[in-house]
This record gives sequence, structure tokens and C-alpha cells, in this order.
Amino acid sequence: MSDLVDLVQSVIPVARRLVENSYLRHIGDPEDPRQRAGMLALSSISRVDDITAPVLLIHGADDVRVARRRADRIVDALRSRGARASIC
Repeated sequence: MSDLVDLVQSVIPVARRLVENSYLRHIGDPEDPRQRAGMLALSSISRVDDITAPVLLIHGADDVRVARRRADRIVDALRSRGARASIC
């Protein structure tokens, strides 16, 4: 999970109550500014500059739980700073 804020915010409103005891309790609530800051601090998308090893991301294009755009964002961020990154 490369972006915890995006992960929690992407839950459709109908299912939000179902994730209160898991996502909101254990990951955080992006509506709370302090929790949002903590979520971003733990998200790899915010720490791309700390990644020093080559990265190979493997992601299912049709994954219904984790959107492909999250993996694409990490690859784009790594490549934009000149790091080697691939996605399969």
C-alpha cells in the first residue's frame, strides 16, 4: 500500500462503515489532520527519495482491491528522480 490516505479515501461511501473497525482504526482517518499527516509519513509515496535499491513492482491490472494507479504513481515518482523502477 503505497499511499494510505488514497487507500482509505478510495473506499466507496456505502462501504465506509464496514471499514471503520479496520482501516480507520488501524490505518487512520484522513479526515483528522493529525492522523492524515501520520498516514502520509508512513506511505511509501511520500518517501520515494529514501528508496535506494532498484524496485520491481508486480501488480495485477485487473486487481479490484488495489488500483493500478497506486503502483504507477510509485514508478513515476521513482523514475522522475532518475531511479530505476519497473512494473509488471
